[in-house]
Amino acid sequence: MDSDKKQYQRFSYQLDALTKEVEKETELKNSQQPYYNALINEELPNLRAEIDSEIQLRSEIEQKVQSQFMQQLDELKTLCAEEREEREAKEEELINLMKGISGKVQETLQKTRKQRHLIKFILGGNKMKI
Repeated sequence: MDSDKKQYQRFSYQLDALTKEVEKETELKNSQQPYYNALINEELPNLRAEIDSEIQLRSEIEQKVQSQFMQQLDELKTLCAEEREEREAKEEELINLMKGISGKVQETLQKTRKQRHLIKFILGGNKMKI
């Protein structure tokens, strides 16, 4: 019997200790509940709104950057096309100028050949007469 009483007292003591532990845990959880509720009901929606705002702002900035990039790219394409057209026009002008010079040189060479032949003929004819 004595041992039953001791065992009963030990179980009773352990049960009291567990009951106190459970009560402390419950009090702790209950004391933290308002903090968690505040987080869930106030902080999280505020964070969500800030994140949504940041996402929208970044999206707008990305669209502006892309728009400016595309505009600058179009301007560069236009400048390149204009420069290419100017270069092609200058090249065409140089080619035409060279063709003109080449034609004049050909004419001058033909005249010079005719004059040489004429001079040779005249000189060759004079030598025969002598």
